[in-house]
Amino acid sequence: MARLKTVTINTENGPVVINASDYDESKHTLAPLNSDALRSTPTVNSEGLRLDGPTIAEFVAAGYLAANYPPTGYASRSTPEEIAAASAPAAPPTPPPAAPGAADNSAAPVKMAVVTEGKGKAARSFVVNADSGERIVADGVEAKGYASDGEAWQAIIAMQTPAAS
Repeated sequence: MARLKTVTINTENGPVVINASDYDESKHTLAPLNSDALRSTPTVNSEGLRLDGPTIAEFVAAGYLAANYPPTGYASRSTPEEIAAASAPAAPPTPPPAAPGAADNSAAPVKMAVVTEGKGKAARSFVVNADSGERIVADGVEAKGYASDGEAWQAIIAMQTPAAS
């Protein structure tokens, strides 16, 4: 089978190779063959995974769940020990002691649900009170929301799972 003719264009994410028939001079800028951008094209390992991804610490700091590391299409840049440490559940916060003589005001657990706001790539999933619809702000819940409903449900499950003794 004959190979299609291709051209390399500049994009805001670096050079991209496209079919020559898709090249439109009014929309694209050709990348020079000796471009520094071409030399900085991400390298991949033998499995085709990119080697320029985040470490587990960078991934979690950006608001992603450690369970989803490494991101799709990227090789891990962290050791198994670093990944295990980042994946370990954090100790639940210790509630402040009750005032002396105060009654036990233990409330029933809050029913939680997930709602998605926005559409397409801008969509974010939030943990909310199932009765009132208000967003829940608590330890273990990302205030800026989650990239998927599944990640939001994982946060709910993690909050409701008792810590191992």
